[in-house]
Amino acid sequence: MPFVIKNTFICEVNATAAGEEASSPSNPRRQRRRARTHHADGSGSGSNSCSDHSGEEELHGGEAAREQESSENSEASHAVPTSSGRGRSISSLRVAQLLPELPKLAFEEEGAKELAELVETASREDVVSLAQTFRGCVQEASRHPFAHLLIESFVHNLGTDDCQFIVDELLLPNHDIAAMAMDNFGSSVLATLLIFANAEVSSSMAEIVDRAFDGDATKLTHHKHGHKVAQAVLEHGSSQHLHMIAVALVKEAARATRHRFAAQVVAEALLQCNNEDVLLLASAILSKPGAVVSLACHCFGVHVVRSLLRIPQFAPTVLEDMKNSQKKLQKDKFGAELLLELGLGSGANGGA
Repeated sequence: MPFVIKNTFICEVNATAAGEEASSPSNPRRQRRRARTHHADGSGSGSNSCSDHSGEEELHGGEAAREQESSENSEASHAVPTSSGRGRSISSLRVAQLLPELPKLAFEEEGAKELAELVETASREDVVSLAQTFRGCVQEASRHPFAHLLIESFVHNLGTDDCQFIVDELLLPNHDIAAMAMDNFGSSVLATLLIFANAEVSSSMAEIVDRAFDGDATKLTHHKHGHKVAQAVLEHGSSQHLHMIAVALVKEAARATRHRFAAQVVAEALLQCNNEDVLLLASAILSKPGAVVSLACHCFGVHVVRSLLRIPQFAPTVLEDMKNSQKKLQKDKFGAELLLELGLGSGANGGA
């Protein structure tokens, strides 16, 4: 008796039935005989045909089981680190090796570099463990050329919830935050904290900014490193602190708009402060006749003019002044560049 393979089942086919199927289906009412499934034990049953739904369920069930097994194997290859150490990632193992050497290792150039890379690849749990080793030395680390990068990396990767101890240590009474704000590395740490601070620590950050200003934001806005903190406050600080910066800049408008660092703060303040403060600051800048052209021809003042052109209330006046002095601006390096940006330049660029 011939056999054929159907859907992975070995079925017996009746020769008579095979002949009937081969003939022309002239009689649509003729019923074709079903092939019988033969099981491994040799028994057969007419109710278990190849097209039987139970057979299909067994087939699909086997495929699902294989897919599940494959998925489990894949997950096992990426196992979460366990307390026993089985399945731990290379990063986790390296963290365990370095923990006894922290935080001392972060104060060395090569050590800080390796730790910074490790923070980017390690699990959150491991990064928290690394961060906790800095308890008690945050102030020193924040102003260190190498270790400050780790403090910033912890804040960036964990957020301020898990780094609350960093804020708390910076707020200790014996810590001079105003000096930190004007430090090359400390200012960077404060700016990072301002960027990533959330609602839970906003009150703490407000106190940090108050102590950084030390009653007047003028010194900070004009400082080589402090102006970075002032800019971060403008972008992420409270309205009260933005107002304090605006007031300080209004008093020093003529000097600040041409200052290497303060001009950057003025340009940002014009875009970030509330309408009332922007009006006061812009009016102070434009109060002197010819201020627009003079600033447009200045290497730092030109940044201020760009911001003024983005304020609808002042843009028409500023643009009109520039058109009236187009020939003069065309002869200046910075003025000519600004004209080109506005589509008013001819490409001429004379020396200042």
